[in-house]
Amino acid sequence: MAKDDRKPRRRRPRKRGWARTIARVFGSASLLLALIATTAFFLFAGWLRSDHFQRWVGRQAETRLERLTCEQATLSRVQVSFVPPFVAIDGLHVWSEASDETIASVERIRIPFVLRNGGPAIGRLQLQRPVVQLHVGEDGKL
Repeated sequence: MAKDDRKPRRRRPRKRGWARTIARVFGSASLLLALIATTAFFLFAGWLRSDHFQRWVGRQAETRLERLTCEQATLSRVQVSFVPPFVAIDGLHVWSEASDETIASVERIRIPFVLRNGGPAIGRLQLQRPVVQLHVGEDGKL
């Protein structure tokens, strides 16, 4: 029998240790979670720029501002940025519904976020073209 005529030997499947199997499963799960988190982040970042987000956050902000001031309020746009981290509000307008007088209006408000004392905090608030008018009620009070 020639050397080339022999049947090839079948290799036995190599036994894998339980530690290696657990490491592979853990690595695969970690990779999958990282992929899901990255995808969720980019979807969330895209949603922050959508018309749906603008309508939703506009309604929420206007409702809360009206509840706090007991006056009417509108805003044009909200911009959220991650790098550098800030929130910007464009076209804020607060007025009295009874007299239709403007109480306050700001073209743009920029609220930066910074790290202070080991945690996030609001940085230096920036207002562009603020206009504030004292609103005197019929009883003579502000």
